[in-house]
Amino acid sequence: MRIAFLFPFMYSRSKLVLLATSFFLAFTAAFSGPARAQELSNETVVSFSPETVRLEFIRLSRLRERPSYAALRKKYTSERLASLQTSLAELGISDADVDQIVLAWQTIGEATGANGEPAPVSPLDLDQDGGVIQNRWPTFFGGMAAGRFDWKAIAKNAAEKGIPSIVVDESEAFCVGGESPACVVSLQDSLGAFGSQKSLKDILDARSGRGSNLISSPRLVKLLQDVPRDAAIWGIAIGSGVADWFQGSDLSQGTVQLDWKGVLKPVKTLQYSVAVGDKIHLIVKLDCKTSEAAETLTQTFRGMQILQGWIWVKQNPNRPNPVKAMEINSSYDQIVITLTTAEDALRDFSPFYPQPDPK
Repeated sequence: MRIAFLFPFMYSRSKLVLLATSFFLAFTAAFSGPARAQELSNETVVSFSPETVRLEFIRLSRLRERPSYAALRKKYTSERLASLQTSLAELGISDADVDQIVLAWQTIGEATGANGEPAPVSPLDLDQDGGVIQNRWPTFFGGMAAGRFDWKAIAKNAAEKGIPSIVVDESEAFCVGGESPACVVSLQDSLGAFGSQKSLKDILDARSGRGSNLISSPRLVKLLQDVPRDAAIWGIAIGSGVADWFQGSDLSQGTVQLDWKGVLKPVKTLQYSVAVGDKIHLIVKLDCKTSEAAETLTQTFRGMQILQGWIWVKQNPNRPNPVKAMEINSSYDQIVITLTTAEDALRDFSPFYPQPDPK
């Protein structure tokens, strides 16, 4: 009887892996070839483990074309980017050397069952609704960067500064200390990975086949397929990674303090993108477990929008709201939030965080 019970379960798992593999083949086929040879997003599927719950891709070369480059980075990218670039500068890698970067977050802590007892968790459990409850919370894992890197010059610079080198899976890596310690290893002439020593080993193992990668996470692979490739910034998240992104975004700032873990519990996946130009468009898509949950969450966001507008007028009577438009729509189980602001007003942009009048 036990064998008969397990067989369909094992079969369904096999179908998940087969489905993920199909997604990966389609993903790489669509974005491979000479024109996409340096597309860093292509590397994510084979470089990060299934424990990944959040990814953020930043096309720095696109952002540098805009006069508001510094403001765009500050408003729309993780705080990790600034600390990372400080560490890279110690190795002689300047901001202009990096064209694209991808940051990854993974879960930490223990997973527990409904009874609160520790529960074994397979990477595939991250892609199931119900079952094991994930009490783990994301932490920054590391990432990869693509650009123009002279690894011989980096090694020479490290030696001159007394920056130690270590060997990770037979590859030489350089580790920078300070407030945000990081190690860097070469993957290819134009590609490098960064993170802790353990993170680098996990990335190298995933790429070599010694460890698992995102092919075992069909939901993330599907989200990767759907991201807008022309966006300057995009990100995806599942599980606890959704609330983690919201807590660090403009949507959570200001006088409106919400328990995002609780509010976003019905959300299965997050996808966001930022298109830059004379107008900046932030588009956030949330897939909920049910249409009822989507409608409830939509009303929550609309309430926040009304409150923000009232607070802005009260505290800034002589200044126009930098948010030119904010649309919140839901269709069945999906919510789409679109925020538009003029680039010249970017320094004031924060949809739920009104700025006081300058004195």
